Amino acid sequence: MKRRICSIVTRILFMSILLTLPLSLTTPAQAVVGAITEVDEFPNSEARITLGIAGQLVDVSLSGPTEVHVFFEGPEGVADDDDGDGLDEVETEIVSMELTGDSPLGPIIVRQSSLQRSLGEIEEIEDKTSGILDVPPFGSPGDTADSFFDVFFEIEVGGQTLFNSRPASMAAVIEHKPPECNATYRSTHQPIELLDIATGEPTGIFMIAETHTPRPCDSEEPPVEVGGEVYPVNQLAVLAPWIALVAVLILGTILAVNRRRIRS
Repeated sequence: MKRRICSIVTRILFMSILLTLPLSLTTPAQAVVGAITEVDEFPNSEARITLGIAGQLVDVSLSGPTEVHVFFEGPEGVADDDDGDGLDEVETEIVSMELTGDSPLGPIIVRQSSLQRSLGEIEEIEDKTSGILDVPPFGSPGDTADSFFDVFFEIEVGGQTLFNSRPASMAAVIEHKPPECNATYRSTHQPIELLDIATGEPTGIFMIAETHTPRPCDSEEPPVEVGGEVYPVNQLAVLAPWIALVAVLILGTILAVNRRRIRS
């Protein structure tokens, strides 16, 4: 009878391991309480780039839509000091960009890279409230934050598609999230030689500098701020690894006891 009971318990524990193992492999976002990805859409963003072509500097004006995602670490405004510098920050990403204009080489399109993500960060300049990104609308009026992106892009011009293998770093000090009108990101990098996307070979064309204004003050359309996606906590997914571990320990103990009894 005891062996039969042990056999039943063993089977139950084994099935619990099989059922909880897939849950233990869920994505980290599912274990974050109320984490929100906020979407900022800028329909009429403007940019200005300076290219180095055959030893000459060429300025090109561009405009078009840009979409940025802001990854809060909880509900809107919640941020953590993940890098340990005493200031709270959140990660950001340019997920799409389609800027058009004219250049000496003909019509030009600058878009978000299809090869690499353009990641960035917003970090408060002063930590007034721990756990909150201290910049309006979450902080007090007058609070500011440093914001940057490491931008990877593709440029279609003159029958070629060019890309950068090194990030084009851009930064700004912002007084609001999303940035207020005429807040402008400016390049902080050295000249970057662009590569031909078809061959990967250098083209002799350089990205010298660039600016990007997500929301020009003369734009007729304000940025579209979408509330974002909420990732509620999945309590079973959080507990699953621990349940599986306890089950394995109990199962191992039962098997060890059974073996000792059989030998004796």
